[in-house]
Amino acid sequence: MIAFAYSGGLRAAELCGLEVADVLGVKPTPSGDVVMVHVRPEIAKRGRERHVALGLDVLPYLEAWQATRDRLGIRSPVLFCTISKPSPGGKLDTSYMRRRLPALARRAGISRRVHMHALRATMATEMVHESVPLSTLQAQLGHSSLLTTFLYVKKLAPELALAPIATRPGWREDSLDTGSA
Repeated sequence: MIAFAYSGGLRAAELCGLEVADVLGVKPTPSGDVVMVHVRPEIAKRGRERHVALGLDVLPYLEAWQATRDRLGIRSPVLFCTISKPSPGGKLDTSYMRRRLPALARRAGISRRVHMHALRATMATEMVHESVPLSTLQAQLGHSSLLTTFLYVKKLAPELALAPIATRPGWREDSLDTGSA
């Protein structure tokens, strides 16, 4: 689950709402093969359906999880489901991720605050460092406005967000400062 959340920049509700059929498989792209995931309107924020590309590094985790599901006889359509009784195959609540992720971080010796949105923010920052266009990042994150994505990136990696537009004639950094990001 953590690999999916991080690699795709998925929100907790999107992750918990994914179904097995939403994993569309490995698809070729101009920059290499990716695992495509369908974020259905009923699980996406504000009903914004999208397709999210995840790195191939999620495949071993997905295969191991599927093997666990098979071993336990879970046939639920919910991808990341409960495995314990009384309701194996049930949908996980986002509160599970809010509790579990910090506990796993502490167990791993990570002293910084770790939460679901931090995984999303880290993925976005890495995409910007890899020179992924903001419009591509916007689609990946499911933002309706490019300005939302810009403000998000400006907060996370200001030097990278401002560099491409700082060369434009008449550009002033303070012209985009809305006071909230």
